Amino acid sequence: MGERKKPGDAVYNIMLNGCFRSGTTLLDKLLHAHPDIVMASQPFPVLYFYLKEIFLNKKGINFRYPLDHMFNQRGYAHDDFMIFLDTYKISDDDIDIIFEMMEQYTSGLQTPQIKEYRKSIVPGTFLDVYQQFNDCLLTIFPNKNTPLYVGGKEAFVEEYAPFLLKRGIKTIVIIRDPRDVVASVYNSVVEKYMGESRPLLFLLRAWRKSVALSLAYEDDPNFTWLTYEDLVTKTSSTLDKITDFLRIAPFPENIFEKGIFNQDGVLWRGNSSYVRSLELNSSSIGQFTDRLNEQVIGYIEHACYPEMRALGYDFSLSSKYSIDALMSYQEIFDVTHEKFYDCRNYSCSKQRVSDECRRRELLLSDDVTLSDQEIKSWFVFTEAFYKLRYAISDGFKLA
Repeated sequence: MGERKKPGDAVYNIMLNGCFRSGTTLLDKLLHAHPDIVMASQPFPVLYFYLKEIFLNKKGINFRYPLDHMFNQRGYAHDDFMIFLDTYKISDDDIDIIFEMMEQYTSGLQTPQIKEYRKSIVPGTFLDVYQQFNDCLLTIFPNKNTPLYVGGKEAFVEEYAPFLLKRGIKTIVIIRDPRDVVASVYNSVVEKYMGESRPLLFLLRAWRKSVALSLAYEDDPNFTWLTYEDLVTKTSSTLDKITDFLRIAPFPENIFEKGIFNQDGVLWRGNSSYVRSLELNSSSIGQFTDRLNEQVIGYIEHACYPEMRALGYDFSLSSKYSIDALMSYQEIFDVTHEKFYDCRNYSCSKQRVSDECRRRELLLSDDVTLSDQEIKSWFVFTEAFYKLRYAISDGFKLA
């Protein structure tokens, strides 16, 4: 692991990522509490959205979202995006647009203080501008005397991770049981934390995107991943794993004795879809059993079966798995997001269900020969494909 970092060392950049409703906000609050870490909550999400849109426009590609789930996406190679990030010069006009978009961004911008720092950002490559934004966070949250890490939590930006990892930026991903993710998304009792509702399959593919990144890069020294379940049931040991990964001192003893505080020093009461709570507890684990019906659970467990096996999640259904779980599903959740106005049957469309079945066949068949680019199209990262194949080498059956 190497020698621990100490006060006076250089300040390093860090990224926290995860799917919607996976515990990213909880973890960013916990990390920010550490004396050596400045961790903002979604401080500049527009930067990632805007640059990906420019890249796609240059390729003549139009996706529903510039930052999508990456499943079965075609038209560009991963290396194309890496080259773009390395070479595209973000201009003053680009920076103006980014700040104008942040002014209009409501639920997605969780560190609004960043909007006051336009004059601190000057033209440069993505890495240049990314580091400048992180430097602004040191000024926004000046209560840390000698922080060793500065960065932010962002959702849905996994395609940036390979570029950042290669340049030494520490990256953490948190993963949660996809059934509890779905139950949380569609059963919020307080407010809609991820905006208007999207289709079930879109959400599951977004979850698989995080898992693919984690499986592909789990051996990278700049990357680590953890589960929400471990965070809330084995909090101390899980946080110790993170501080060991970052090579910094453990969290001070009893640091959360008075509760969890947000980045502005106000007692944070969480954003749980079920209860407002100060303490970490396991009550949010397995909530799906009371909140989702068997049809939805079956759909989730089949669509995410390889990933759930790879991560060690148990399965709830006693019946044998079959593609019927996908083919017989009808969208039962209201799809209200404007991006899906033309596709209310997204999760049960024949083409998408066919793609999911094809994905299953590719994982199970020993006779399929795929190019590296085809593997990435179906499984996002090549390494993830081989690990998923191994996880279900005994077939689709109850673990």
